[in-house]
Amino acid sequence: MAVAARRAYPAVSRSLGRLSVATIAAVVITVGAAGFGAWATHSIVRDQERRLLTERASEVGLLFTSSIGGITSSLTSTRGVLQATDGSSTAFERAVKDQVDAGKASQTTLALLAPVAGGGYRVVAEAGPMLKVGQVITGERAAAFDATRGTPLLVSTPVVGSGVDRAIGFAINASAAVGGIDNDVLYRESSLGTLSAGRQAGSAPFHEVNVVLYASNTRAPEQLIISTTGGALPTGGAHYTPEKIGATTWLLGVSAKGSLVGGVATNAWWILLLVAIAAALLLAALIEFAVRRRDAALALYVAEHQQAETLQRSLLPSLPQLPDLELAARYLAGGAGQKVGGDWFDAFALTDGSVGFAIGDVIGHDLEAAAAMSQVRAALRAYAYEGGEPAEVLSQLDRLVLTFELTQLVSVVYGVLSPLGEDGSRTLRLANAGHLPPLLQDPVGQVTEITDGASVVIGVPYDEARAQTEQVLAPGSTLLLFTDGLLEGPDLSLTETIPQLVRVVAAHPLEAGCEALCDRVLESRPNLTQRDDIALLALRLQPVPAPAASAAPGRSRRPVELDETTGRFIGPLLRR
Repeated sequence: MAVAARRAYPAVSRSLGRLSVATIAAVVITVGAAGFGAWATHSIVRDQERRLLTERASEVGLLFTSSIGGITSSLTSTRGVLQATDGSSTAFERAVKDQVDAGKASQTTLALLAPVAGGGYRVVAEAGPMLKVGQVITGERAAAFDATRGTPLLVSTPVVGSGVDRAIGFAINASAAVGGIDNDVLYRESSLGTLSAGRQAGSAPFHEVNVVLYASNTRAPEQLIISTTGGALPTGGAHYTPEKIGATTWLLGVSAKGSLVGGVATNAWWILLLVAIAAALLLAALIEFAVRRRDAALALYVAEHQQAETLQRSLLPSLPQLPDLELAARYLAGGAGQKVGGDWFDAFALTDGSVGFAIGDVIGHDLEAAAAMSQVRAALRAYAYEGGEPAEVLSQLDRLVLTFELTQLVSVVYGVLSPLGEDGSRTLRLANAGHLPPLLQDPVGQVTEITDGASVVIGVPYDEARAQTEQVLAPGSTLLLFTDGLLEGPDLSLTETIPQLVRVVAAHPLEAGCEALCDRVLESRPNLTQRDDIALLALRLQPVPAPAASAAPGRSRRPVELDETTGRFIGPLLRR
């Protein structure tokens, strides 16, 4: 069944193999908007992560500076004792005993240092296991001691030693006077041991971040004091901030162990993206379904219209080949879908050698009107075949329509052309039942309307005899019959369109023939997007050929001439 449907409606089959532009546009726009939303969400979450990481770094930094502040306070109080006792060693040992006892676990040593001529510092007094009286300290630590001469602030030494022997010290000027004469230094040194995370690594604020602390303003591995990871932080996502430790600058680094904003917020961007993609696919499916349904409906309308027009054309006759008479016809369906009309034309030979022709319009624009048209046309042929006059044939057709209610209203023009006369002329007898008047183009190109012989449309009760007109058509004359679809249009009236059609026909070259006349008329119609059917029928009497030069004497005849007074053609065989 699907194969048959595709064969019947190729437009539907073609549309099933590709996505519509609307679907592709919807997917692109939706996914693009989703991508932008996901990017914006990710940027917001990332900025929030940075802000929270900065806050955690500040908290950790505050904790470290607070710890160093305790060292600064103890050294400052010890310096006060030395100044009050005029540098008494005994007073010094008593002042630092409590500090040394409290720092036994970390092997803390406090010492009073004096500069040595030639460089370095000698231990004058000490309390703790790491230094001895008389020991001279040089190198990086001595450079830090020199720095105390220019500042009253705490100065830290670099990390010295390695492994379990790692240590770091803090020194202040013992005289509290910058540039003092004695330049003694009060020094505290603590063992760091192997690199570790520290006792508070699992508590706030360390539980959310990894922390490293360098005893310098660079990330030198040998200067690591504390590391919760056992080494340097990963290069991505770490935040570093300088920390002032007295007169020395250290470097603090933190990185998040996990999401600081929460798992939902961290994953919000791709959740949003997935939801948006799913919504885009759903929207695309709905749009594609609607588009394909619309395309299928349009294809079905076109197919039905083509089928209905084919049916309509099958009900219309094929024009016969008649001697000395040129015939041409056109039919254009003007409706959508199955809305074909009841317009028709016909031409046929009668038993006495005459030619009958008709054009008509059954009210309506559907298959019912087309079926009624077929019945009316067949009935008109049957009555015409009996040889009745046009007016009589229309009266019989009127009675049939009223009796059997074939349709509501029918407008018809029926005419008969007599057998060809010896001069090439034919007598036209014509009756018009409510239809537009035919146009007659004479052999010199003048066009007139045949308005005589008119009566009411068929289907209306009418007791009077129908009118009929009769006139002689000269050779070369052309009759044009048409339905109202040719002239109808928005804001157009017949008083405007009929004169326009007359001018179009008058401008048509006589020798071009009926086929060209039908094409010219259709091309010049005022309503190119007609809503009604159009039927055209053109009949042209062949002109009398010029006498042959080799004609036998006595058999020539005068040519047919136009009498400008009467408008009739006269010749030897027309005079009575």
